[in-house]
Amino acid sequence: LVGQFDVEHKAGNRGEGLSMRALTEVASNRLFRPRYDLFGAYSVAYFSGKGAEGEGVKAESVSFLEQTLTGRVETDLSQSWRSGVMQELLYGTGTLDRQVGHYLLPKSDLGLMLSNELSARRDGSVFRSTTTWFGEYRGSSRLSSRLELSYDYLSDEEGDEGIFIAGHRLRYDSSKFYATLQNRLIIGNHREGSGGVGAGSVLDTSTSGEADHTLENRLYLMAYPMHAMEASLRVDHDLRSFSNGESHQYLVEQELRYYLRRGGVGRNLALLGQEFLYERVDSPQSDTRSARTLTLIGEIYPTVRTLLGVRLRYRYLEPEDTTTYTGYLTAGINWEKLQISVDYAYGTRDEGEIDPERVEHRWEVKARKIF
Repeated sequence: LVGQFDVEHKAGNRGEGLSMRALTEVASNRLFRPRYDLFGAYSVAYFSGKGAEGEGVKAESVSFLEQTLTGRVETDLSQSWRSGVMQELLYGTGTLDRQVGHYLLPKSDLGLMLSNELSARRDGSVFRSTTTWFGEYRGSSRLSSRLELSYDYLSDEEGDEGIFIAGHRLRYDSSKFYATLQNRLIIGNHREGSGGVGAGSVLDTSTSGEADHTLENRLYLMAYPMHAMEASLRVDHDLRSFSNGESHQYLVEQELRYYLRRGGVGRNLALLGQEFLYERVDSPQSDTRSARTLTLIGEIYPTVRTLLGVRLRYRYLEPEDTTTYTGYLTAGINWEKLQISVDYAYGTRDEGEIDPERVEHRWEVKARKIF
């Protein structure tokens, strides 16, 4: 049994007031090896004060009561199977402005899962129910599988809405091979503007916006065919349905590394590597875009603390019809409390449909001291 009580007082012209939350938790004791792992929690919070003032926005008095009840039950069905369910209920009523607090924040202003929505102000009642069930299989130390189902329901002054999420993960892990397959189905209005296929990639075209259903697939393979070699393959695909059509995002990434080691098992003397990346976005919101990138890597380690490296990269973008060639040279030294590196890059870009021809040189010197 655990109890907690928090109080915050905030002053200023960007909202001021008093925020309080009391929380109590209870859980079964695993030392007694119970058949069921139980967890329960109840919290009650109260927010009062005045909201933030702004241009055309008058500060409103805030008085909001929020209650949350959480329960979780898990059990081992057998030596290989485990299952569990979690339920969270939230009810809040009153007038709310989240600016009355800075550290103690309400949960009643949050939208559904994956909605990325936040209600800065509420006036009325809100009810939310989140239910999650999982089933997990562990046939051995190498193979595992997990299925998880979630339903999130929200009712507030704007109406009722819900979202259903089903996810599955299959994993195999051995000394020379690793594989994982993840799939997720989302039904209900949601936003996935980042974090999907192509996040942080060379393609700046995204499929952001409100989708009514999404199917995500992720495959990752890692192999060690020999002691000094490692190879990996990643394949991703996202299908999203929007009001104006469907979008597809594809990503294929392949890497290969070979290490030359002293005596076969000693320290690394050199590294030879290769990387290939293919990306494609078919979206009703923009033209189809694709990118192909090939990188060759070479590094040598004259001593334990020194590095000399070179990278050659080729990249082609469509529909820009642009080809880029880049070469990188690097030299570094790594002492226990001081790291210094010098990098040089030279790149050329051909003239395409949109971008002009370009040649670029870049020098970079970095130093890091640890005290």
